[in-house]
Amino acid sequence: MQIPNDLWQGACGQNRFIHENFLLIGYFAWQGFMQLGPGLTACDLEATVMDHPSNRRLLVPFATQFIAEARGAEYLQQKGIAVDAIAQSQSAVRHYNPRRELILVLSAHNHTEIYLLQNLAITPPDCHI
Repeated sequence: MQIPNDLWQGACGQNRFIHENFLLIGYFAWQGFMQLGPGLTACDLEATVMDHPSNRRLLVPFATQFIAEARGAEYLQQKGIAVDAIAQSQSAVRHYNPRRELILVLSAHNHTEIYLLQNLAITPPDCHI
């Protein structure tokens, strides 16, 4: 299924980026959980977005890291997230099921968004195989 270019909306282009990079995101989520326990999977996207002419995939350079629960609030403060949103994300980290869900933080263009991804067709452990 090809996702139309108009899904590259807002600061993070969340729908298309997540769709095209989910296996890597899920890999980092599960690897991080196995090493550090519950936490956030963070992707920092570079400002440049390119459509690759040969395969119509969106090429977005990005860096991914796993932020352990103990460092989550500090990380989100550095990203400029509001205090109430940090509290909600900390609650989500305490209650999510890392075998079936993941918490994703996308940052681009000085804008950060937090997602709780649920009901996944491919679970984080499946991404790690």
